[in-house]
Amino acid sequence: MRASHPILLAALSAVCLPAGARADRTDRALNDKMPAVVKYLQEKGFENVGVLRFRVGVGKKAARFDNVPFNGNLPGRVENLLIMHGGDGEPAVGVIRGAGGTAAANEVGDWFGDERQRKKLFDVEYRLAWGGKKVKADAFLTGVVRVSEDVKKTTVTLLCFDKGDLELKKIAQFTIETDRDVIRDLGYSFAVGQKARESMVTKRSAADMDRAVLDALENELKPSDVAGVAVTVLVDDKPTSLQAAKGDEEGPRWKLECPPPGKAVAVRLKNTTEARMGVVVKLNGLSLFEQQTRAADRCRKWVIKPGKTITLEGFYAPQGQRLALRRFEVLVGDEAKAMKEQLGDRAGLLEIDVFAEGAESDEELEISARGLPPSKDKEKEKEAKAESYKAVRASLLKDARLKTETTVNKRLIIVADKEAIKADKFRTVDFEGHNVGRLAVRVVPRE
Repeated sequence: MRASHPILLAALSAVCLPAGARADRTDRALNDKMPAVVKYLQEKGFENVGVLRFRVGVGKKAARFDNVPFNGNLPGRVENLLIMHGGDGEPAVGVIRGAGGTAAANEVGDWFGDERQRKKLFDVEYRLAWGGKKVKADAFLTGVVRVSEDVKKTTVTLLCFDKGDLELKKIAQFTIETDRDVIRDLGYSFAVGQKARESMVTKRSAADMDRAVLDALENELKPSDVAGVAVTVLVDDKPTSLQAAKGDEEGPRWKLECPPPGKAVAVRLKNTTEARMGVVVKLNGLSLFEQQTRAADRCRKWVIKPGKTITLEGFYAPQGQRLALRRFEVLVGDEAKAMKEQLGDRAGLLEIDVFAEGAESDEELEISARGLPPSKDKEKEKEAKAESYKAVRASLLKDARLKTETTVNKRLIIVADKEAIKADKFRTVDFEGHNVGRLAVRVVPRE
């Protein structure tokens, strides 16, 4: 099963960022608050600090720990900003990487609701974000995200507790206008209407684009029309249905029953419009091109010509004039469990972001606390044990463009196969676009 024509990839600038990439408002606001947060931690005398999951709630619904991507990606973003604001010399505070996962692996239970479990957090040894040293935490940060009933405002509150005082205390808070990035972090799907998309060929402001996306939340979305791109998941070359979630749950509203092991899985994308469309596909938080972890608008895109179809069979990476392909593989049992522990909240999330051509008129300084440069995330993770604080901080600052003042058995998961094969030829093309559609699908265990 091959794409019927060479695959096109959007060409990027020299620093691997699309022209006009906009700032993430959440990261920008977190960045503004971080000097005061670091000062608070220093004044309290905390040497090593971890960041735990955030609760998220929309409207009058209770804030929960397990409903949307925001829950799991905010801790890493706060960790990164603590490092970035740690100063040029010795770090202002030791930053623990992935405290929540380590605590869970050490059988710490409901730390939020049970004070005894909260105490247990301070008995666990955690790994610092640099140097490989293991330490015990002096304090933990967590927080809550509250989105207004009309989804137009988003408030983030940072909380802190320590071994001597287990009560959660508010140390920072901000409210922003909800933007496209928040909508994606909520796990929502959306499709901007055709007339709105056509008007986006000319330059539009970032605020215009955010309003268009918020308005699009009211539109009915079907996988067969994600803002002009038809999405089909294939299992052994046969289409499999995506099911709309039932009930009033938050997060991704579409579900895909995980295929059985040994089956060939692919994602087919058809451009149903008369213009080129760009698409970013992620599985388990990793783009199908080079396994990039950036926000979708910062990833390289598959560019599909009008009326054309491409079929993606796994994860791709350049290898000469061709793409090396690692096909999707369904893991089960203990192997799947281990991979889920490694991936965390990203596990089982299929994301398709659709982009129509057009430029934004008001470019802002880009700030992103989400990750490291494309293609380097995995190698950086491996090198982190031996890297110094200064090296980790410099890498994060460079990527953020930021300057600081100081299954079977319910265990099933789809990952990249270990073996790579040669796929189709490809070439890069210029493409600058707006995020006009998104389909978020949760891959769930088979009944």
